Amino acid sequence: MLSINLFGQEYALSNKLRVAYRVQGQHDHKPYTEVFSGVGDMPIEDQIGIIYESFWCANPEARDKISRQQFLEEYLDKYDVKTLMEQLREIIQGIMGVTDDELAVAASEANPQ
Repeated sequence: MLSINLFGQEYALSNKLRVAYRVQGQHDHKPYTEVFSGVGDMPIEDQIGIIYESFWCANPEARDKISRQQFLEEYLDKYDVKTLMEQLREIIQGIMGVTDDELAVAASEANPQ
């Protein structure tokens, strides 16, 4: 199970389609595959925003307790880039139902060079 520790408490993270839907809405309704394929080029606050949406979807009881800004501040002080990228990868893989290799192929198809 995906999880995150915030403010001394363990919270679940979601990898359900609702996360992709909410992330897509924050990115001018671009296709979620396009948004996810560009994760590495996003500003850090947008990357953490994906994790926030995962948190938001998995923890309805905490939505009113932890705002997006509070989440961002706690995350910035607690985690490093490696952890951020690992969590993003796990969330995206879960949403798309793919392996690491399949995720790499999907990203290259969505962002041809």
